[in-house]
Amino acid sequence: MRIEAEDVPGFFKKELCVESGFRVALLLDGHLSGEVPPGWHTLGGVGSMIAGPAGTRRATAVIVDAYDTELHYTFPNLMTLDPVRIRVGLSLVIAAHDLAVLNGALLRHRRSIAVNEVRDFLRSRVREIVAAYVRCRFVRDLVDSGIARSQLESELARGLAEVISAHGLSFRTIRCLGFTVSAADEVVSNLDDLFRIHVRAKPGGFQMTGGSPC
Repeated sequence: MRIEAEDVPGFFKKELCVESGFRVALLLDGHLSGEVPPGWHTLGGVGSMIAGPAGTRRATAVIVDAYDTELHYTFPNLMTLDPVRIRVGLSLVIAAHDLAVLNGALLRHRRSIAVNEVRDFLRSRVREIVAAYVRCRFVRDLVDSGIARSQLESELARGLAEVISAHGLSFRTIRCLGFTVSAADEVVSNLDDLFRIHVRAKPGGFQMTGGSPC
């Protein structure tokens, strides 16, 4: 949440209570002046942090949850190399890092932003990375594979690092919850491993034969 000084008459002249579990950053003209620790603060504390010529500085308080925030994603119908449709579940744990950057990049002119809005903001980039990873691999290399989960987590960490940092956030953990296949596609995939149809050009026409792929 963001509070401008002019939003509340005498805001920085009254007592300000910062509850445990929250971070409050004071911005002067958009630049971080300092953070207010939990507790009660009066003119002698908060006021001295924003001291300056009257009317020449814009004071803003940015209030965020100090605890980590977990974002859950589920992406169904991603196509593997087989091709088979697969579902991927993810958990990303993030936290506010640079409150001045967060204020300018995420809040902008808004009063507040909800967790689901942050999740939706990252969704397209997360899906892009996951889909690119899945489409280059066979379903048998993904399902029940700890290596595949670890590789995808590393891909996400690299692919999201810049956008996360650019919006004043930081990663805590990235966890792939697993790859699952729909019942219908699982049957097709199992049959495909046992018997593949190849159409081979032969003199006098085409012949259909069973066997493994080249």
